[in-house]
Amino acid sequence: MWSLAKIRIACLVLLCAAMPAVAGFTVPVPFVKWLCLAWLVGVALLIHCLSRRASADTVVLSVDKRGIVDRRLMSRHIEWQEIEAICPINAGRSHVVDISLRCL
Repeated sequence: MWSLAKIRIACLVLLCAAMPAVAGFTVPVPFVKWLCLAWLVGVALLIHCLSRRASADTVVLSVDKRGIVDRRLMSRHIEWQEIEAICPINAGRSHVVDISLRCL
């Protein structure tokens, strides 16, 4: 999941990438206008992908009877037998859960 700061930076980069194409529409050559249109369509697709990433409501961390799975890191569950300890956290300060794994 992207942070809001990364999404803001990506939006500014896409805005800067679209500006030359917008300025290119002032050129009277039809080929340049079509090229600028294709460029803006590409930027629009990137913006669409970015908006999907920003509003993704997918479950990243799942804890159930089989164990813990973090879909960003691995596709299989970390089974309860593999976990030695779950370290205490300060929920007001951090959103990170540290676990210690057993050496099997």
